[in-house]
Amino acid sequence: MDAGHLEQARASFMRAVELDPLLPGACLNLARSRRFDASDAPLVDRLEGLLSRRLDPMIAADLHFALGKVRDDLGEHERAAASLRRANRLVHRTLRFDAASHARAVDALTDTFDAAFFAGRPESFSECKGPIFIVGMPRSGTSLVEQILSVHPAVHGGGERGELDRIARRVQQVTGSRLRYPRCAAELGSTSAAMLAREYLASGPRPGPGERRVTDKLPANFLHLGFIAHLFPNAALVHCRRDPRDVALSVFFQQFAEGHVWAYDLADIAAFSAAHQRLMAHWREVLPRPFLEVDYEVLPYVLDVVEAMAPDAPLLHEDMITVGV
Repeated sequence: MDAGHLEQARASFMRAVELDPLLPGACLNLARSRRFDASDAPLVDRLEGLLSRRLDPMIAADLHFALGKVRDDLGEHERAAASLRRANRLVHRTLRFDAASHARAVDALTDTFDAAFFAGRPESFSECKGPIFIVGMPRSGTSLVEQILSVHPAVHGGGERGELDRIARRVQQVTGSRLRYPRCAAELGSTSAAMLAREYLASGPRPGPGERRVTDKLPANFLHLGFIAHLFPNAALVHCRRDPRDVALSVFFQQFAEGHVWAYDLADIAAFSAAHQRLMAHWREVLPRPFLEVDYEVLPYVLDVVEAMAPDAPLLHEDMITVGV
């Protein structure tokens, strides 16, 4: 599925369901692999039959997410919504998102990485262009933007990397500060910042021949844009935007592999989305260089252009890779 071999993926998911329909993720991935129509009514019946059993809550959540997706494809929107509410409630019971604590964490970021932080601060790693960081809310088009950029022969798609978060947690140790991240970042000198930047680069994928930039499309890196701007003053930053209502609905359809503790309750989703918008407004005001913002709603037109281009034509002019042009 990840490699784009959809027919083979669907056949494998179907076979997995035939062998063990309660295998975690089997029915859910089958449901995600294609659109369903009236001829798939037996699958709905099978899913409902499985849910009549006494099941592990997480397996039941998988099946409810799958049933919600299939029913939505069939146009049974009320019943789809009921399945998705059940699925999200099951997962939500195992998690806890503290919206007030998250808001305080965003306050710490805006207090630390303010205009004064960047004023007169020496560039720590200016000789390196740095990666292309693609950020945004989940389900806002980050994967699609990375795929579009990766068509360019100078760009290597690096996927979602959690390395930056690990590097950020090292700042307190490196500075010897009594303050935790992000507040300790104010004590990070250019030499130490350059060391951490090289540490990040060394941990990443190696570009192929002719590839000069590597993407990092972890959506949650929007939390680290101030830290990124300090480590990589020349990095390209791309923020993916989508109507918050569409993001919330798409998130509510998802059973995420890990993390995303805010994603299984509509009030939590709204709180996290509001904090995201508040932080992005702050980054627009204080970051030394502007970043590119791509609206999800225009991406279909971009794809039309891509499909119309000659196979050997670069997708984007090289200068467009450098955000701010």
